[in-house]
Amino acid sequence: MIANAYLMTRGTPRRNDYAFLGAVPPSRWWDRVNPYVFMESPEVVVARHPGGVGVLISGLPSARRDVIGTAIRHTVVIDDLRDQPELLCRIVAAGLDPRTRTALGEHLDEEFDAGRVDAIMDGGDAGTDVPQRVAEILATVSADVPGPGRDPEGSWVGGADDEGSRRAFLARVRRLAAEEASGFAFTSQAIATARGAGEAAGRLGAPVAILLVDGDVDGVQPLGKDRPLPPERRSPALLMTGLALTGVAVAVILWWIARRVL
Repeated sequence: MIANAYLMTRGTPRRNDYAFLGAVPPSRWWDRVNPYVFMESPEVVVARHPGGVGVLISGLPSARRDVIGTAIRHTVVIDDLRDQPELLCRIVAAGLDPRTRTALGEHLDEEFDAGRVDAIMDGGDAGTDVPQRVAEILATVSADVPGPGRDPEGSWVGGADDEGSRRAFLARVRRLAAEEASGFAFTSQAIATARGAGEAAGRLGAPVAILLVDGDVDGVQPLGKDRPLPPERRSPALLMTGLALTGVAVAVILWWIARRVL
């Protein structure tokens, strides 16, 4: 049984903006990767944190809409699944698959319809059973978990559509659960290049495994020792143009000084 499961969504009225229902995670361990993901979109974040191994799945679709007709989404958070690595991998695999994401959103809608969500957010319903209900839904999630892949040491980046990268990602998740690795494993719709992934690894200062959703990456690419990649070199043409403009500016200044003196 999952011990701590949480659900974030919003209600129909404008006043009922996105918030956790019934219970709030004791810490926002995922905040460190917020600059590198779009929480409004489908993302998966797994992290080794002081309380264990947490997983967050955002952007789960809901059939509900708010008062102005905007589609509503769900985000689920589990604080610790160290003791259930297979369930952890199954939940992560579900988060990576658009079909199971949709099914998970439908299950959450069935359990928490518009009336129930608004009642909890308005204070008429304490929502004390939300963690248990969410845990029950996640415990029965059905997803195909591919066989183990090769997870390189340190930081690396791969493509979310590449089977080998997904296998390596799940291998990293297993290692995080087994305390054989530290850091983060997450998808990213905010990063588009291997260079950007390297810079994220450097800023996080911890090993990362990143699956780029829209990036152009072939297979699994190591990112070095968790340091930013060197800045791109300026092209010779741009450098020569800059020097030429500097020379012109100096010449104009000297001409102006000469006129003032004379």
